[in-house]
Amino acid sequence: MAHDILKGLSGACLDDFGAMEVFDILPSTQLALQSRASMGHEWVACVAHHQSAGFGRQGRVWQSAPGQLALSWRGWVAVPDHAIGLLSFAAALAVADALRAFGVESVRFKWPNDIYIEEKKLAGLLISVCQLKKNSVDAILGVGLNRLHVSLPEQAIALADIIAQPPILSDVIAQLLMAWHRWKAFLLSEDGRNVVCNAWLAQALWLNASVRVLLHNNVVNGVFVGITSSGLLRIATDDGEKIFAAGEVQLRLLD
Repeated sequence: MAHDILKGLSGACLDDFGAMEVFDILPSTQLALQSRASMGHEWVACVAHHQSAGFGRQGRVWQSAPGQLALSWRGWVAVPDHAIGLLSFAAALAVADALRAFGVESVRFKWPNDIYIEEKKLAGLLISVCQLKKNSVDAILGVGLNRLHVSLPEQAIALADIIAQPPILSDVIAQLLMAWHRWKAFLLSEDGRNVVCNAWLAQALWLNASVRVLLHNNVVNGVFVGITSSGLLRIATDDGEKIFAAGEVQLRLLD
């Protein structure tokens, strides 16, 4: 598969990659890359046909049976410290572009890191920061995507539910990495980060809807009115606008 993925890359994106590793089974592609030493400014990608102990934000389990997409990639991204939260937004836009290449439209983003179609979860993102330098971050970006409808919960959806013949994994991964290469270039400049925020908001799930923000020991109800320039959640409440960071909360549609 590694050869097929690399064959789908071109130009500067292909030049960026120092390694493409594919495993039959791994506990977690994220953990596999966390143990790797930095490879300078070359990217390394890790794919698992079966991920036995995958996880998402706040330690949630991510089921990844054979046939699903379990991918992480690691490398340096030019982005200032205050905008690191936009990494998941750029990655979400890359996923949407990759899906669009296969005819999948109506992709929506649930803040901060989920990909939805028809109000059901198709994919999830996980960002881990390994090292920080001035205006640059060594990060691992993980994507779990339901390609087949195998042992999925009721609130999930798979590519096989949308496309009669879902694309092979190597084609999906190549499209995703090419799209990521395009979107990450926007993160260095303020104008580019505005493009990322606006593009993400244009596909945001529940924008201007009444939502519930679940904190560790509190609940805040309000209207999801947008995001800050660094990707924080903006909620309009009876007591004024409140701002939330991704690590603090869960977002739910208000019944």
